[in-house]
Amino acid sequence: TSIILILSEIWKARNESTFGGKMATRASITAAIQRTLEFWRQVGAAFLEHPFWDPP
Repeated sequence: TSIILILSEIWKARNESTFGGKMATRASITAAIQRTLEFWRQVGAAFLEHPFWDPP
């Protein structure tokens, strides 16, 4: 599940670059992944691990 989420965010950034003329940075893609992971956790997704950091 996490792999699909990560690849989806990379795909979205690529599409924005290709079709919208917006250049995404590594930091913006990472932030988008973190936001989406947190949203999934809040709505009850189970077994999602933090791929970039250990929360406090």
